[in-house]
Formats: sequence, structure tokens, C-alpha cells
Amino acid sequence: MAFYSLLPFIQSPSQPTFGKRSRQGVVLAITVWAGMALAPTPSLAGQEMATDNQHRGLVAFGNFGLFPENRTNNAVYVNQRLILTLPGRTIVYVLPLPQEDRFAYLAVDDKERLEVGVHMKPGDPKPVLSRVSPGFYYLVASLDGVVYKKLFHAVQKSSLVDLLRYSKTADGVTPGPKGVVFYHVRPKENDPAHAGQVPLGIHLALSDEVRVRNLPYAVYDKNAVITLKWQGEDAIQVIHSDGKPEVISLSQFR
Repeated sequence: MAFYSLLPFIQSPSQPTFGKRSRQGVVLAITVWAGMALAPTPSLAGQEMATDNQHRGLVAFGNFGLFPENRTNNAVYVNQRLILTLPGRTIVYVLPLPQEDRFAYLAVDDKERLEVGVHMKPGDPKPVLSRVSPGFYYLVASLDGVVYKKLFHAVQKSSLVDLLRYSKTADGVTPGPKGVVFYHVRPKENDPAHAGQVPLGIHLALSDEVRVRNLPYAVYDKNAVITLKWQGEDAIQVIHSDGKPEVISLSQFR
């Protein structure tokens, strides 16, 4: 098995754009552990840990179990089988990915530094995991031959949120002064007024909010490729593949 984790002390360049069509920015260094033997050590398997209001014992995240809660050296299990433990760190949240036996996780060390990582199945291609802005992480991973592009938000060192659970095409991720903006390809519409064009949904994730805000209407582009740029703190500019720009106020996002 393999898991991939971002080094917590590496900083990303200011306001890069992440996505299929953009090559700006720098992908952060990734520490890789492959083929690690993750059987419980005697100290972990035999240690008795009391439960209380802050330590509930086994916590379920879909098909995965985290045990014990809020304890250093805790571990992720599936079908009573240990699949991941991080020595010296506490796994606080497990986010199942769309395909079986893969997940993203949020962990902290004894200095409260965040670590976001991805657990993959043996033989999976190496994923690309990037810290695009404080608290925001962008993942590109091939799961059973299907490419998924996901944007996560680490919230208050306690949870990891998939900002667009229903889509695998989060693209054009652009950090700015209040958070990040990004877009995805929406289902095709039978609209004669936009024949030959692809509908795109644009989204805003603010740093101080858990939810994602959505532009209530589609933006159309014939090549399904747009560039997003922040215009100060209160607007973004959308540049279409033909070079045509338009400006959208952040107040329009709901």
C-alpha cells in the first residue's frame, strides 16, 4: 500500500492557478511511503486507552474506522484491518474518496501542525497533492483508471471537506485574498442559444467558511477552458478561451 503526505512546512507561491490547463505554480514536495508494513506494533495493539468526551474510541468515516479518537499514534482500519498509522501524529479526520479503499486524511503533530495526505491502493498511479493556499489542498488522482480532480478545505484542524463532492472535475483553482475560486464542467444543456459551447460552474470558497458558494448561472466556453483572476478583494475576472473577459462580483455567489 502507499500513502502520500504533504510536508507541512513548505509554502506555495502566491496566487498560482491549479488545473488541467494551467501549468503555473509549483507542486509541493511530497513524502512517499510505499509498501510499508502497517501491522500493529505491540505497543499500539496492546495499549489500553481510556475513552471520555474527547476520546470516543472507534469513530466511523464511511467504511473506515479511526481508533482511538484524538490519540497520538492512532490508526485507520477497514474491516478490522489496520491500513494506516502515522507515528508521532494524530489522525483527526478521514475523508473517503469516490473509489473503494482510498481516502484523504487530516492529521496533526505535537506542535499542532497540519498534515494532509492521501492513502491509495497498491498499484495506483502516484497522486499529485498540492497546498494551494492556507487550508486548501488540490488533489489530482487516477482511481481505477478515472482521473479525479478534487479541492479540499482543512477546517479548524478538525475536519477535511470535499468542496465539490458531486464532481470529479474541479479545475482552474486560483487562490486570492479571501479564499479560492475554481470551476467545473457542468452537464450539457439543450440550449440553442449556447449551441457548441460547454457550460461551466464557477465556485467560491472563503477561508473563514466551511461551505462553498456557487455562481447561480453557468458560464459558457466552446473549449471548456477559462482562466480565473482575482480583481482586488471583491471581484474575479473570467477570461474565456477566445480571450474575451468578463468580471463577476463576489456578491453574486450564493
